[in-house]
Amino acid sequence: MFRLDPLQTLPVDGLAGALVGRVWDPGIGGPCVVAVRPEGLVDITASHATVRDLAEQPDPAAALKAASGDVLGTLDAILANTIPDARDPSRPWLLAPIDLQAVKAAGVTFAVSMLERVIEEKARGNPEAASAIRAGISQLIGDDLSRLKPGSPEAMQLKQVLIAKTMKPADSEVFQYYDFIMKLADKYRKLGIRTNADTPEQVRHAIAFGAEGIGLTRTEHMFFEGDRIDAMREMILAENEEVRRAALGKLLPYQREDFEGIFKALDGRPATIRFLDPPLHEFVPHDEKAQADLAKKLKLPLETVKARVAALHEFNPMLGHRGCRLGISYPEISEMQARAVFEAAAKVQKAGIKVKPEIMIPLVGFKKELDNQVEIVHAVAEKVQAETGQKIKYLVGTMIEIPRGALTADEIAETAEFFSFGTNDLTQTCLGMSRDDMGSFLGKYTDEGIFKANPFASIDASGVGQLMKIAVEKGQKTRKDIKLGICGEHGGDPHSVLFCHHIGLDYVSCSPFRLPVARLAAAQAALGKTY
Repeated sequence: MFRLDPLQTLPVDGLAGALVGRVWDPGIGGPCVVAVRPEGLVDITASHATVRDLAEQPDPAAALKAASGDVLGTLDAILANTIPDARDPSRPWLLAPIDLQAVKAAGVTFAVSMLERVIEEKARGNPEAASAIRAGISQLIGDDLSRLKPGSPEAMQLKQVLIAKTMKPADSEVFQYYDFIMKLADKYRKLGIRTNADTPEQVRHAIAFGAEGIGLTRTEHMFFEGDRIDAMREMILAENEEVRRAALGKLLPYQREDFEGIFKALDGRPATIRFLDPPLHEFVPHDEKAQADLAKKLKLPLETVKARVAALHEFNPMLGHRGCRLGISYPEISEMQARAVFEAAAKVQKAGIKVKPEIMIPLVGFKKELDNQVEIVHAVAEKVQAETGQKIKYLVGTMIEIPRGALTADEIAETAEFFSFGTNDLTQTCLGMSRDDMGSFLGKYTDEGIFKANPFASIDASGVGQLMKIAVEKGQKTRKDIKLGICGEHGGDPHSVLFCHHIGLDYVSCSPFRLPVARLAAAQAALGKTY
């Protein structure tokens, strides 16, 4: 059978250049723009929704290298799954690199009542004005945002006004309608709207689309930038704490600089910052050539590198040595990340910009796990405040992403000042299904009516949703003012936003380009729409 492999596919200089592609991600049911890197194919759609967007940057190669995101898989694995005859539809595969259509905004259909409210408030009782407004909205966006095609003149106008700032709002008729609808949605919605963002650029884009803060910053994404990955790998391969701390010392200024940029871009808005979550094996090379290159860089024997990489292997890494388990095993990692957050916050605050850091400990299922990590955070915060003379207001909370965390939320809330539902992993652990492996039966389950919708795209309200309800009720029983949010990509799904409104969450968070949909869905929920 014909097979694709990196040697056939990559240019002669391999990964030395800046390589971009497109991948179909079954988890979201749509295409993603990816950067081709040693660790795998990295989803950069949050920064560049289409390859055209990337190509329009002043320096596309630099923009590509700076973009961050989730690793969808290794190049070998995704290439192997690209041949149609051998494809596993549950796993990602490569697409043609030409953007004929970017990821749409989840297809929210405006409720008729929602549009009519727009028309009523704009026309103020004038029938002729109402007819003109109705016709204008229908012509520009129809009954839903999917009419705004990426690359179309209408979409380009919105980009020019919101992101590029090359067109005045008053000069764009499309923006006038968009802005009016968004402002009306904001008037009625009760849910806060945050974004998942890892860079200042992503933050600025998200604010342009209405984000009121960050619901999730994935700190591990910062480690893949430039030469940082070498220091990260040096830390992972360290044989003792002394060597590990030395490597972490190299990472500290990078993380601090990243947080400074994010706090400045937020300009006083809150930022939920998740400590290191993925298992360490995701950061190390697994092919012999790359391992040899790393051994040479770190001046280590190749066999030492091979042995350490082999030791990191896990049969089920999603449930393995990751999240808070890493911070408990290696408290110096949490110490470095806490210091980076607080030193950045102190510097930005001293410059006159308000900061609102919210540190989130991932994968907590036991109160003592959270207690362990919170103790580290508070100790580092106290030291940095004494060193800088800056008093920093901050919160520490956790992700609720495994069933035990939800079921013991009353205990965990004794320590946690906020909960954020990590619904991707909560769905996997509740349903006992792997997001990456469910494609082989997803179609059959949908046809048979077992699934009403893909549970990784839209919250399973009667299963996963019940765990969320339990966590909300128990958390509020212990701590009445506990802050409640969601940071999985479900936060941009209209059905899921409705559900989050009805169980009493304070905010939803999603990637920047899904924010308008979340704002509309939140308003519809407040106006009485049910899930």
